[in-house]
Amino acid sequence: HGRLVSAFQLPPHPEDVEGTEAGYDSDGTEVGDGAADAAVPALALRAVKAWFLRFFTSLLEKLPELYVMPPANVSARAVALDFFDEERLLSSCPEQCREWLSMLTRSQAFAEFLHERLTNDGTRHEIAFFNESVDAKRNRSR
Repeated sequence: HGRLVSAFQLPPHPEDVEGTEAGYDSDGTEVGDGAADAAVPALALRAVKAWFLRFFTSLLEKLPELYVMPPANVSARAVALDFFDEERLLSSCPEQCREWLSMLTRSQAFAEFLHERLTNDGTRHEIAFFNESVDAKRNRSR
């Protein structure tokens, strides 16, 4: 296996980020003061963002395979969800996840997510970052 080369540095695994638990007592109240304590919330936020990225890259790992190519005579009223095979995604997930996933895929946010990917001209760095994160996940899963 060759080493994956990426244009973007992927975030560390949240368990690899030191200090995400420090600075809070058992009920979640922030404790202490000083510059060292100020860095703790930033580290915790970074860890949460990394977990969300890992969750969505795992969830949407097969997203490119679920695109439906539009016919040449596509209607001007077509929306991004018309070019996505929701049924195939739902059938590939455990039954206990399907209701939530169905609600997600029918949301306006997901429609916009798809639209951005289907109309991307290659200049949107956040889309390239997410796509490379999905590719890295797929390479790790092999």
